[in-house]
Amino acid sequence: MKAAETSVPTGLDRMNGLLAWWGVPNAFDGSEMQARTKRFQVLVLDLNKLFNEASSSQAQALSAANEQFTRGLQELLSARQPPELMAAQSRLLTGFIESLAAQTRAWAELTQKLHDCCSATVREAAAEAGEHAGRPVPIKSQSDGERPASKASTKRTAQG
Repeated sequence: MKAAETSVPTGLDRMNGLLAWWGVPNAFDGSEMQARTKRFQVLVLDLNKLFNEASSSQAQALSAANEQFTRGLQELLSARQPPELMAAQSRLLTGFIESLAAQTRAWAELTQKLHDCCSATVREAAAEAGEHAGRPVPIKSQSDGERPASKASTKRTAQG
């Protein structure tokens, strides 16, 4: 562990030297590279937390589905009359559908959280790049309705 801890600053020093050689301003002090490395570490920790939460919710959904399936199968095997059989089949099917809905909900939440996390990171990087270039960068994100039309849809509209 100690070797890895000492190799990171050495690697950053080498990278700062290379950036300075290429003419990147403020590369010798290393603060910019360290700030970027710190932001990347925060991003990795946030993503790890999101994936752990998603994994936990998937495990809970699968556990609940397994319990429902076991109960439904027991009811199905113990059914003696046609109405009991139909009720057991419908409970079994309901369990499958509820399990699918819970898993889909978990994936949708993960997708939304990933979008929020990554778009915030991109906005921060764009704002930083704009500051380095000397021009302000708008931080407002575009919604689906505000996005510019693609070239293909513009051609289709012009032809139609």
